Amino acid sequence: MQGKGWIRVKIDSNSTFYAAMAAQKVKKDDVAANYYALLAEAKIRNIAGLDLADNYKWLIHHYLDVQNEVLAMKYLMLGRDLFPNDPYWVATELSIFSKTGDKKALFAKFDAIIAQSPSADLYFEYGHELYKYASDGSSGLQHAEVDSFMMRAQLVLKKCLEIVPKYYQAALVLGEIDCDLAASLQNRAKGMVLNGSVLRGTAENRRNEAIPYLGLVEQELSGRHRLNDDEKSSLKMAYFLLGNVYSEKGEQSKAYSYMKKFDQVESDY
Repeated sequence: MQGKGWIRVKIDSNSTFYAAMAAQKVKKDDVAANYYALLAEAKIRNIAGLDLADNYKWLIHHYLDVQNEVLAMKYLMLGRDLFPNDPYWVATELSIFSKTGDKKALFAKFDAIIAQSPSADLYFEYGHELYKYASDGSSGLQHAEVDSFMMRAQLVLKKCLEIVPKYYQAALVLGEIDCDLAASLQNRAKGMVLNGSVLRGTAENRRNEAIPYLGLVEQELSGRHRLNDDEKSSLKMAYFLLGNVYSEKGEQSKAYSYMKKFDQVESDY
């Protein structure tokens, strides 16, 4: 009866938990995983008031390390059922999908998760993934497909800013997208007689649209006393792009001003 799943086996959760910890301590991870799995499959949420969410997470990392994504996803789902408010499950699930290389599956997963629980962070991660895919020269996308994914990324990132208007990381990517599209349009206009002026005009509009997004990055970061490495990188990118934008617009004094700010980021912060 037990083998056919007709009855649930009761386990000594305390003994199993401490056996898992002992095995983990002496680096016998396979043994620890077996004990933690018993607790997970019994859907034990806590022991003596101790929250076991980290044990589900340990199982996930263990099985990802040994390249068993099936078991990793199994324990992710179990953990998410017991601790639904922990953002770890969504972040890890998306990370697993992103490593498969199947971008369509990844984007579908983003759509499904956002439909259930939208957030600024999820919109940013989704928009950023769309942008990276569109701008990856090895993706094999045609011009029209690149433009389509870029515009899709813009729509998603704008959703992020609707929720958190000062989300400077999303603003930076939006600025990058406008600058990339402007450069692409400018290149396509070269040598064209009939549509060249139209494309150049559209490129100029794209540059103008990039300015407020990049300005938001400057506004959010330049007034801080100290910046970490990621913040410095974001501020430098905003200054670099603003310098290029104004150079293309023929406003060289502004271009020089932003390039000077770019050069001073490391010493100022």
